[in-house]
Amino acid sequence: MCQEKIDAIDIQYLKGVGPHRAEVLKKLGIFSIFDLLYYFPRDYDDRSNIKPISFVIPGERETVKGVIISSSEFRPRTRGYVRSIFKVLIRDNTGILEGIWFNQPYLREKFDTGKKVFFRGKIEINRGIRQINSPDFELIDSENDEIFLGIVPIYRLTQNITQKQFRLLIQNAADKYLNSISDFLPVIIRKRNNLIALEDALHNIHFPKDPACKERARTRLVFDELFLFEFKMVYKKKHLLSKPGIKFVKNDNLTESFLKSLPFSLTRAQKHVLSEIDLDLSSGKIMSRLLQGDVGSGKTILAIYSLVLASANNYQSAIMAPTEILAEQHFRNISNYLLNLNIKICLLISGVKNRKEIEKGISDGSIHIVVGTQALIQEKIKFNRLGMVVIDEQHRFGVAQRGELRQKGINPHILVMTATPIPRTLALTLYGDLDLSVIDELPPGRQKIITRWISESKRAQAYYFVRQEISKGNQVYFVYPLIEESENLDLKAASKMYENFKRDVFPDLRLGLLHGKMKPLEKNSVMQAFRKGDIQMLISTTVIEVGIDVPRATVMFIEHPERFGLAQLHQLRGRVGRSKSQSYCILLTSGKVSLDAKKRMEIFVKTQNGFELAEEDLKIRGPGEFFGTRQHGMPEFRIVDLIRDARVVPVARKEAFTFLQDETLKKDNSILLIEEEIKKRYSEKTEAS
Repeated sequence: MCQEKIDAIDIQYLKGVGPHRAEVLKKLGIFSIFDLLYYFPRDYDDRSNIKPISFVIPGERETVKGVIISSSEFRPRTRGYVRSIFKVLIRDNTGILEGIWFNQPYLREKFDTGKKVFFRGKIEINRGIRQINSPDFELIDSENDEIFLGIVPIYRLTQNITQKQFRLLIQNAADKYLNSISDFLPVIIRKRNNLIALEDALHNIHFPKDPACKERARTRLVFDELFLFEFKMVYKKKHLLSKPGIKFVKNDNLTESFLKSLPFSLTRAQKHVLSEIDLDLSSGKIMSRLLQGDVGSGKTILAIYSLVLASANNYQSAIMAPTEILAEQHFRNISNYLLNLNIKICLLISGVKNRKEIEKGISDGSIHIVVGTQALIQEKIKFNRLGMVVIDEQHRFGVAQRGELRQKGINPHILVMTATPIPRTLALTLYGDLDLSVIDELPPGRQKIITRWISESKRAQAYYFVRQEISKGNQVYFVYPLIEESENLDLKAASKMYENFKRDVFPDLRLGLLHGKMKPLEKNSVMQAFRKGDIQMLISTTVIEVGIDVPRATVMFIEHPERFGLAQLHQLRGRVGRSKSQSYCILLTSGKVSLDAKKRMEIFVKTQNGFELAEEDLKIRGPGEFFGTRQHGMPEFRIVDLIRDARVVPVARKEAFTFLQDETLKKDNSILLIEEEIKKRYSEKTEAS
């Protein structure tokens, strides 16, 4: 049996499966033998040294074995999430332990008094009784089960299949198919990185003899995932660089006029990135560059420079923003900077007036720069000579949308900007096909934003401070996680607090409300009024998180900050401190917060550096939720943990580069095996051969 056919073998034909169980496995994303072998354990249970119940340590994850002495279910009278509580009491020669499950009444059929069982989970003490909340469990059906010792894999499962049944299926698949698997990774790469064979890795990840054996297996499989992903990204970049790019010739009259017209000097970091952009645009190759910079670091000026250079070479440019508010802000700012230059710019968003005239100007080339939202990638938008594309806050879009905008021209240059600092490991993974530029300093004169974390008892004092700031002619943001109040969440909401402020707290002030459910014209009207100072206090959801620039706003007041990640809090804080006036960020939590939330608040209060915060946010929240909403382009790794495995990313990336540059490796079938593996995992070809 060849490896490339394993992904085509329907899981129902494996011994022990059949049509009914196949439907259960499909809920886990297992459709083929390949899917099953690559469905890795979420944990392991070391039963080689099971502790007696009386010896377990509270707060630790432990495995115990005991006899079931009772089980019971009851339904609380109070309303809420908990509809039923099911308890199982077990004992051994030393003591008693209780397993407890919430809202899982179907479990009562599984536990018979007198049977033996393994429980695993975090030990707690409740009313003097040792307890595990929602323990992993396995019933001991025979003497063979009872005497089984060693490291046992634990999988994420669904109803109608047990850990024991699933392990048996893995065993059946391993016995029949593992010894016929071809190792796609070239021997030279395996030796260089001290990696075991793929067959051994797959066997030992499921059935390790000891911890060292399991780690060797994991090391190989982690490397595989990162190598294949980085290979795909590196090939994409190499393929792009092989195409001819537009060679921009520097026009000193236009570009120098633009730079000299700026009312400030560029920082050292801005000048460095400017030289990188200049080099790219004059090289004759396609620029694909990610520009990272903290809030207020001056990324937009560099983007405008690239637009001006494109215009100087008679090419059109497009800048795509994630929201209409941000697109309008870019349009105003860019228009102001280009006042004395003969460059025509337009705004393309939904509901824009004279749309047909704009579309015609884009098509015939009389419009040089187009600022817009996703309206830019609509099929009917035809550019005459698109040479430069800028995408702001890339993580708000999908990777496909970047490609769609690029296809509006013939190999245009692309500059991707983000004010969300991304740790290097994550940047290499998400944007491996882009070169990386970083602006790591703020313009001179910017004051540190004073950040405070207060409790409900300080609310009145905080409100008094807000009044003081407004009396100086400054403006204030109040941000809430919800638009409307929810019965399920004990959180204050923007709409309710707006009414409360207007009626009871700040009846004499000019207030505004902004949230995502408002129509575009309503949102724009509110933001225009806030920018002009007609609104002194803006009550909002996180719709103002990205890019909104109001220099007179000096206070960012965030309620329920525990509901946000560090990166999102940093973005919100960046809405103030946009001038030389002292600015403040106030976090207000009501009631108790979790230990994780407490840690986030403490880090946020003492750290202003966005990149440091990003590293901490990645550690606390994980890459999947790093941006507050799930990242469109985030790869779904089966075994890689981008925090734990950060050091492997550059190694795998370097090996991918080396492989693609080594002509001798391409003469054997290594490239074909790698392409086949990528096709299985990512459902696409690299077209590398």
